[in-house]
Amino acid sequence: LSGGRGVGEPSGSAAASSSSQQPIHPILRAYLCGQVGTVAKMALWWTTLSPLVCALVGSSGAVAVARLAYNLALALSPVAGVLAELVPVRNILTATTWARVLLWAVVLPLLWLVFVGGAAGVEPMPAVVYGGLLVVSFADGLVVALSNVVDIDCGGADLVAGNYHFELDDEVRSKLNSLHEMAFSGSLIVLCPLMALLGVALERLLDAANLDLDSGMLASGALVGVFALGFLGLTLNSLFWYYRGMPTKVFGFREEQESLATKARWVLQGLWEALRGAGRHRGLRWRLGLM
Repeated sequence: LSGGRGVGEPSGSAAASSSSQQPIHPILRAYLCGQVGTVAKMALWWTTLSPLVCALVGSSGAVAVARLAYNLALALSPVAGVLAELVPVRNILTATTWARVLLWAVVLPLLWLVFVGGAAGVEPMPAVVYGGLLVVSFADGLVVALSNVVDIDCGGADLVAGNYHFELDDEVRSKLNSLHEMAFSGSLIVLCPLMALLGVALERLLDAANLDLDSGMLASGALVGVFALGFLGLTLNSLFWYYRGMPTKVFGFREEQESLATKARWVLQGLWEALRGAGRHRGLRWRLGLM
């Protein structure tokens, strides 16, 4: 019959199902692999920051102050939303990834070496370590505020698709979000305990070196070392995929020859419009007020 289905021909539902199974675009695949390193760093930060601050400062109250400094910086997230419209996603991803590894794998170890370990002949100065840790936490909050808007769980995949002009359907978007969440949960379950074991081994190694340090200094040094090594390794993974799999050439952005003052004006104008729009929405006004 004219409306019938031939032998061996798939049914309508099967054909629709097979056509809807869109593979993940290679650029999105590289973006996802880089994001795995980012989300693993967040899991490491989430589980290790509190004992790290306690070991460095010797006070549990310092944990709240460090997290407050971090959260205050997150209030600049609206600026990141404006920047994402003016700067390619690849540039934001690479810049923020470099910034975080410099903070936690370079600045923090230097703080410990100089003002705790006495590497430069300086006596231990807990107040300087505390102040430096707060500065690092606040700076990290600024960086995370800029990177959040291009992360998978905040709609970053749509920005990537827009930058490189390919389509992103709901099935692929849902798959990316699921894999992103699995990476975070897996990091909490597998990576963080392994890093804790590495910290124990590193503390014993420092103890065996017969350094002129007490047990608190050894513990803080081991945690700083684990934090730095974890961030360094995961950052190298992210940067490898961002640089290798996400092309430099993107489309739809304003000309690069515009002056810095002009670009700053675009950012301020966009931020002002965003704040005005938020001010007209009652729910958003309450949220901003609580922040």
